[in-house]
Amino acid sequence: MWAIGNVAKFIADKIPGTKITATDLSRKMLDLTNVNVANANTILMNAKDIKMINQQFDGILASLIFPYLLKNEVLGFINDAAEILAKSGILYISTMLRQNFDSGYKGPSNGDQMCMNYHEVTYLEKAMIDSGFVIVSSTIQSYDYGGDTNGTDIIIIRKLKT
Repeated sequence: MWAIGNVAKFIADKIPGTKITATDLSRKMLDLTNVNVANANTILMNAKDIKMINQQFDGILASLIFPYLLKNEVLGFINDAAEILAKSGILYISTMLRQNFDSGYKGPSNGDQMCMNYHEVTYLEKAMIDSGFVIVSSTIQSYDYGGDTNGTDIIIIRKLKT
């Protein structure tokens, strides 16, 4: 299973014996994974490079990484995930749902802004179908990001065809 941080702990607790591989660009997130799951394999790398891991996985959990990836990078990630998943492997995606053209720098005007990429259900689901995934579930839900900021998240779970 490919997951990081608190999510890795949740999976390890719910499915004892699960082997966790975590990738992130943040050493702190990988350190958190090692604290939460002592035997996790952690790799400092960009999610865009998942195909470089020479291993197959039963599941890939991409929790809130898509806001940091451009549309073409997300489509590439989905395709690459299909290539490294075992037959009947599961892909879990959660991301912030809005029109892709709403993407851009967000945050206070004092300079502490970051680029946020929003994604749309239509092209995410098309990419998954084109990559050989079948529907398990899709959930769209409101989310309070704190302060005066609310949004909509999408959680998509797909299974690779056998």
